[in-house]
Amino acid sequence: MHVIGEGHGPPLLFVPSHINHGYILAIDEEYSLATKLANMGHSVYILEWNAPQEQECNFGMDEYCSQRLLPIVQHLYHKHGRLILAGYCMGGMTSIAFALLYKEYIRALVTIATPWNFHTPDFLYSPPSDTIISRLEKITLGGVVPASVISMMMQWPHVNYINRKLIAHGDKVDAGLFNKVETWAIDGISMSWPMFLCCMQFWLRDNSAYLGNWQVHGQTINPTQLQIPSFSAIATMDTIVPPTSALPLTHALPNNHLVQSPTGHLGLLLSRSHGIARELAGWVAGVV
Repeated sequence: MHVIGEGHGPPLLFVPSHINHGYILAIDEEYSLATKLANMGHSVYILEWNAPQEQECNFGMDEYCSQRLLPIVQHLYHKHGRLILAGYCMGGMTSIAFALLYKEYIRALVTIATPWNFHTPDFLYSPPSDTIISRLEKITLGGVVPASVISMMMQWPHVNYINRKLIAHGDKVDAGLFNKVETWAIDGISMSWPMFLCCMQFWLRDNSAYLGNWQVHGQTINPTQLQIPSFSAIATMDTIVPPTSALPLTHALPNNHLVQSPTGHLGLLLSRSHGIARELAGWVAGVV
């Protein structure tokens, strides 16, 4: 876990996707969302999943919530009280599941560029066939899908193009920031086989979250049951998680504040003009 700042108010714990490092949220002093919030005086922490160790090779979403995320949340809870869980991309789905399972620790929820409906026409990723899944299982290294394989699957439709857009439309990106983000983009994380299947089969193939069939620890993950305040940020130019994929989640959350920004997938985290730091900080102040 990265400690970005320890200031006032309830802590914000950022939960990244399982396939990318969380340090993207604080990669640059001027542009980064987490750094901006910390500079405003908030308590900000970033979870790092890292590659699965030997004991984590059989971890699925159940285990990642109860054995990895829960101890960190409990630590912050005993230090600060109830916290705000902020999930980016796939980390938003993890955060929703956790908030439903462990309500006593969570004051509010933030989702940033979080997919929910994986079967919209402009969602460009397709699930691998059962044959490919079977072949992939045979080449996993001790129950782990290598980061290089995941990167290849993600980049196949369009991600090389998206990575070179990087920041919000109209922002001037300096070479230093560009190099930082490019390095982060290829610094992927390997994934446990059960977690890989959750992404590829439960979410992408079966659309289980959107259809109400996704379960974690035997509980159906239904965002309509989350009565806590929530904040959702959507990038209107996002082609990784298009608005049509993310909007159904924002409509399902019963006490939600929605922000739509004219930027791309990374522009919500790294932006001078289209970032969400000030609006998120103002919302946090109202939640306290």
